[in-house]
Amino acid sequence: MKIYILHFFHKRMKKVLLVFAVLAIITLVACGKPPEPEVPPPATVQPTVVNVTETVTVDPCKDVNCGKNEECREGTCFCTGEFKQCGDTCIPSNHCCKTDECGVQESCIEGSCTQTDFCAFQEVYNEEEKKCECELGTTFCFDQQRCIDVKSCCDIADCNPLGGFDRFCTETKFRIDLCLKFEGGQHCKKAVFGDRNQYSFGGKAYDLYIASLKQGGVADLNLHSLEEDFNVTEVRVNESVHKAGITFTNNGGEIFGGTCKAD
Repeated sequence: MKIYILHFFHKRMKKVLLVFAVLAIITLVACGKPPEPEVPPPATVQPTVVNVTETVTVDPCKDVNCGKNEECREGTCFCTGEFKQCGDTCIPSNHCCKTDECGVQESCIEGSCTQTDFCAFQEVYNEEEKKCECELGTTFCFDQQRCIDVKSCCDIADCNPLGGFDRFCTETKFRIDLCLKFEGGQHCKKAVFGDRNQYSFGGKAYDLYIASLKQGGVADLNLHSLEEDFNVTEVRVNESVHKAGITFTNNGGEIFGGTCKAD
């Protein structure tokens, strides 16, 4: 009986131990470390190639040859300082380059604005109309072909408003106080525009004509003798012009005539 009890107890112990073993295995499996995640293999990295270019600064004016009074800036020639561009050259800034830079009736001559186109005496230039016209206080006289004072007579009709020919109109004229100075002396007199004016000096006789009388009393002259004949242009009021050994001085002038007289 004792042996049987031992045998039965032994069998039961084996079953209990088996159950414990199974539980231990289950516990170990349940409490074990979780499987580590799969790590993908590292990607293949291509090496980066960097192109390093050396920067070289090139002077744009290195091979540029500028002219007189010019300097190079960014490869282009410019006029320096007190100079300005005039065609292919640089000129002083206070000089004119083209006639467009000058005033009315002026032309650019050798860098200076010079009056070259004059209106006739007692005329002014109308910039808008681009023509000469009678100045204020004057009117154009067709018979005399010039501008005269509005108070002066133009023709015989002005002197005989009721008709007839009892009175006539004296022509409006202009004369200038003109001096001709030469070596050893001078001759001054009032020379009349449109008339023959006689001068004598140095033992010679001269005929002087005022070829044209322009705006402001500027006179073009013609001097004639048996030996010579020449012109003197643009003798301005209170100025002198020297030619052929003679100094011509225009001392200004006056208007006369333009009145009615009995016939």
